[in-house]
Amino acid sequence: MLMFLGALTFVYVSARAVGDGEYRTEFLDPLVEDLRTTVTARNRYRSHGD
Repeated sequence: MLMFLGALTFVYVSARAVGDGEYRTEFLDPLVEDLRTTVTARNRYRSHGD
């Protein structure tokens, strides 16, 4: 039951993110920007340590 609810939630969030531009700009775009910042910082850290 838990896996079913998790899958259903994932489908809902995915469909909403694709179809709703306002939702995407308010929720997903900041998350993607945070992810880019984190990956950039990790790459700098790893390249500096060599």
